[in-house]
Amino acid sequence: MCGTYAKGTSAYDAWKDALLRDRDFSADAVLPLLVERMMCHGDAMDCLSDGRLHAAKYLRRLAEQSPETAPKLNAAAGELEGICEILWKEMIPVLGGWERGEAQTRRLAQSKNRRLFAGLIDRMKAHDERAYAYIRESLACSE
Repeated sequence: MCGTYAKGTSAYDAWKDALLRDRDFSADAVLPLLVERMMCHGDAMDCLSDGRLHAAKYLRRLAEQSPETAPKLNAAAGELEGICEILWKEMIPVLGGWERGEAQTRRLAQSKNRRLFAGLIDRMKAHDERAYAYIRESLACSE
């Protein structure tokens, strides 16, 4: 944590913890409160999808220019692409699309879906940590 927000891989833990707080998704919660939670969840998905996809593309271009570090850079890119795959193929279908409508909000509020997402978040975090390790190893190879 950094002040009142989480950054780096600790942001995954904060996201997961927020989803697992059942009291924030109570059956009698008014829709505007649930929409607020959906917006936060959606923002996390958007940032990861956009950021990791473009980082992977950058690392692959960098690998083309650096044969000595290419295996590590391509491995890091693959890990980042793995995050996108989890989002696109596992999380979004459960929500019923990228939209932030009432249907997606109601699906997010379901305990079984939030618990499923907690496991997906852990898997995405592991991909991110492996990508970071590969990037560090590629930097060590280039020295």
